[in-house]
Amino acid sequence: MSRSSRIPHPRGGRFVKIYEWAVRLFGLHEAAVIGVMDFLDSAQEKPNQPVASAARLIADLEGIVGKNSVYRAIEDLCSVGIIKKHSLISLGKRNIERRVEYSLDADEIAKILGTPETGSSGNSRFWESPELPESVPEPVPTSGVPSYYIKEKEVEAESSIAAAESKKKCYVLRQSGIVTWTNDDQEKAEAIERDYPQVEIAAAIKSLTDAGIEPLPGRVHRQIERHRGTRKVKERQEAANASHEATLRRPPESDPAAVERGETMFRISHIREKAAGVKKSGGATS
Repeated sequence: MSRSSRIPHPRGGRFVKIYEWAVRLFGLHEAAVIGVMDFLDSAQEKPNQPVASAARLIADLEGIVGKNSVYRAIEDLCSVGIIKKHSLISLGKRNIERRVEYSLDADEIAKILGTPETGSSGNSRFWESPELPESVPEPVPTSGVPSYYIKEKEVEAESSIAAAESKKKCYVLRQSGIVTWTNDDQEKAEAIERDYPQVEIAAAIKSLTDAGIEPLPGRVHRQIERHRGTRKVKERQEAANASHEATLRRPPESDPAAVERGETMFRISHIREKAAGVKKSGGATS
């Protein structure tokens, strides 16, 4: 007897699969997007079918992952090749409608993880009983070249193609600490290393790795800009505080005309007091 859960979950509650390898390689937000895409892709008969738009992913992850984080996760996963972007065009009631949806590339995930591709392509997601291949007589070569030699050449050609494909997606940890997978990643990493000081790159990578996020070029660039924005806000706040303190310490500015009027009033008051004292003394003597 099996039991799904002892927790009395509310009706309509959402369940998101989070894979450990996805969190380790790409980060929590990307892992959440992969989980939703995997759930939607499992209902498809064929692989690599567009299953969700950005709006659908944002709605499915509402309250779990923020809108901007979903957009960044989609961008990062597209750059690695795990999900593919599809531009779909359909005829609407009044005009042509264009929309963008995304599909999950399970074969690319298998290449990155180095796992067998069972369940990732074609109809391999369905369990089928194995069948022995029918014995077919080996064809007689017409070119005079032995068939085993032709087969060896075909195997060599397939090996070279597979090697070329593996070079397209290769994990590289650069000296700066940035991780790259593709040639596009390498170009972005070189641009970051050229445009930003190593101190800022190292600080951005540390922030990402402390959060368990792989430091891909796009993430490192955004983290550097976040650090710079934070520093600018802090510098502006410190400058405002210093200006305020200087204003409080500065002696109050005086209006020369007002000072002159005050001195005149003081002299007049002094003269009146003196005259009043003379009158009192004169009246006392008489």
